[in-house]
Amino acid sequence: MKASVVKIIGLIALSLLCIIQISMLWLGDMSSPNFLEIKNISRDEVGMRPKGIWANLGLAYKISENNREYHYLMHELFSGIRNEKASLKIEKNVDMTYEMLMRMQGIVYEYAVALTLEELVGNPLEKYDKSIITDCLFVDISTSSENKVNVYLINSATNEISKMVLHQTLEGHKKMIATLSEQAAVSDWTVYQPSSTSDRKQYLTNNVFLPLISKASPLYYEQLTISNNLEKMEEKEKLEQLEEYVTSFFTNPLLKQIDKKEDGTILFSENLRAIVKYNPIGTMEFNILAPNEPNKLTKLERLQKVESFINDCSGIPEYLKKGIYLAQAWQEGEDYIYRFNYKYNGFNLQFREEARKELEINSVIELTLRSNQVIKGKWILLDIQPSERAEAKGSSVTRGYGEIIDLMYTLGGQMKENNMQLTNLECNYIVNQLEGNLKMDWVVTYGNGRYYP
Repeated sequence: MKASVVKIIGLIALSLLCIIQISMLWLGDMSSPNFLEIKNISRDEVGMRPKGIWANLGLAYKISENNREYHYLMHELFSGIRNEKASLKIEKNVDMTYEMLMRMQGIVYEYAVALTLEELVGNPLEKYDKSIITDCLFVDISTSSENKVNVYLINSATNEISKMVLHQTLEGHKKMIATLSEQAAVSDWTVYQPSSTSDRKQYLTNNVFLPLISKASPLYYEQLTISNNLEKMEEKEKLEQLEEYVTSFFTNPLLKQIDKKEDGTILFSENLRAIVKYNPIGTMEFNILAPNEPNKLTKLERLQKVESFINDCSGIPEYLKKGIYLAQAWQEGEDYIYRFNYKYNGFNLQFREEARKELEINSVIELTLRSNQVIKGKWILLDIQPSERAEAKGSSVTRGYGEIIDLMYTLGGQMKENNMQLTNLECNYIVNQLEGNLKMDWVVTYGNGRYYP
């Protein structure tokens, strides 16, 4: 009798355990900030990566690229837009302001470059006004219903706001807001203040998410190290590694020529068709000397070509591919130039002027597209990794944004006199040198320059 009771109790316990495990798989772990999960999402499926994703509840929380929610949310939104591409309708110039939106609950997708909705989604859209460009999407959760979600398209340069209605639920977006509304879920998250709803909004040109930090409530971050590990290898090992990087640039890699210079520069070439240059300072660049015949591409197709090149290029470090976002794009004659910046755990990597001059770069990746081919490019080969030093684990920023704004206006007499506004204000990893530790601090963009107060 006792044995039967024990067996029954055991079976009940196992059944309960199975139910709990199935619930966790279905709903996710609500006690963790990583509670949404979708596996095997490729970069093509999520569309154009934003500079940042924010969950806005009046105050905001950053969803970094290291959180799986980052990819889940993008996949859910852009898949939803693709599914309605045949019936998509957008209302232009709605009676709404950025400040009004930032007082509502929703998910913000922030981009560094204004693009068409097609370019953001990564697929052609049939019924869509291509004159509408946006550098910010706001998914309004506060007014959403079971099968209706308003998505606002914001152009920060013109302050124009358009609205489209998706006839679906976007359950992941709702779940994100609902979970972050629970205090326990965000106890160790840094809180951000949208500048458009702050008492300092008059000092900034556009909305910026400002971390609410102080000595009592610092912004903790993971300290990074930067180095060129290729230069720490034996010559044979380094050359073998570089040959793996450059193989895809040549029609017949076995016939390529290798020219080693006295300064450590190494040139790889093939019958004057392509030249790839490795600089021991920590960069790689290439030129296609015999590009393909002209072939006109659409804006979306050009961007897809550039994205495909990055994904397929073995010479671009994998860590860069995971953390880059489009920072600038423009046309020069028949060439289209694209620059990408890099962020780690949601924070930008900012090279100071001295470091950029040493590397002779303006961004971590710069590519030039002509006709239907990427014909020129340059990127860093530096290794950027979390620091293993014990003292780096408790690194933090303690100065609040109010102190930084006051400091800028105290130092900048002309700025104060003319009531001039700051373009941007954020905490970045700052690269002062090309070997050593990277710390985080405030970076201010004002006019055409950057300042490090």
